[in-house]
Amino acid sequence: MPNFNIEHQTIYRYNYGVYNIKNLIKLYPVWNETQKLISQKVEISGNPDVILNTDTFGNTFGMFTINGPQTELAITSTLKIQTFYKDVLADVAGRKLHKWADIAILSMDNTFKLFLNPKDFYVIWDINHLVYSFNPASRNPLDIILEFNNYVYTNFRYDVFATRVNSTVNEVWNMKAGVCQDFAHILIYMLQLTNIPARYVCGYICPNKDGLRGDGASHAWVEAYLPNYGWLGIDPTNNCLAQEKHVKLAVGRNYDDVAPVKGEYTGTASQTMEATVAVSYQVD
Repeated sequence: MPNFNIEHQTIYRYNYGVYNIKNLIKLYPVWNETQKLISQKVEISGNPDVILNTDTFGNTFGMFTINGPQTELAITSTLKIQTFYKDVLADVAGRKLHKWADIAILSMDNTFKLFLNPKDFYVIWDINHLVYSFNPASRNPLDIILEFNNYVYTNFRYDVFATRVNSTVNEVWNMKAGVCQDFAHILIYMLQLTNIPARYVCGYICPNKDGLRGDGASHAWVEAYLPNYGWLGIDPTNNCLAQEKHVKLAVGRNYDDVAPVKGEYTGTASQTMEATVAVSYQVD
């Protein structure tokens, strides 16, 4: 049972004073059977009051306003969290799963509709052709999920300079390169084409000594829904299941739904943003 100490800092700098800064933060870890929050402290420049609430997807978020003038805004989340290993594949194998008829029924359930219709994604013929070349209907849904995960990992180059935060699926597909956010968007698109509900997950990856890709910043992966099991976490950036080295913050349709920090301000000043994540750990 590893304990992770995670510091996530975001600093905005403005070339002159700005006013009426309004920010929304999704920096609060999910509580579930695989992770337990021990402590957390969120520090914000000017120490504004933070109002907590819950969004459509069940994520905890905070909102705050700073009147200004402000030339710098620092938001620092320091948390200690304990994670627990779960033999996911053994758990999945022990249940009655893997029927496409059960998957098809999900499209009639409002709970899953948001995770079945790609948001702001244009249909790309190449992806459609690829997905159907796997002949999903003749395969086990779990196998398809894992094979799609492996496909993205194998065929896309991890390159932190290849894309931007607002790069489209089309752009990522054509470049065959990107970062965790891009890999997650591609995998979601592929899974949804087979009618498997899929959602975007934002959090942290805590690599220990394994050299997993995506550390040093917030990380993204995917959850796919299997009837009689629930949401299965899969990480196309590292071709693995999301287990005790993944710390989950929020879920949504895509990055925009779960961005750890976003906001607005009044003024014509330009801004720069720097975000860093530092992780240390100990094993009980």
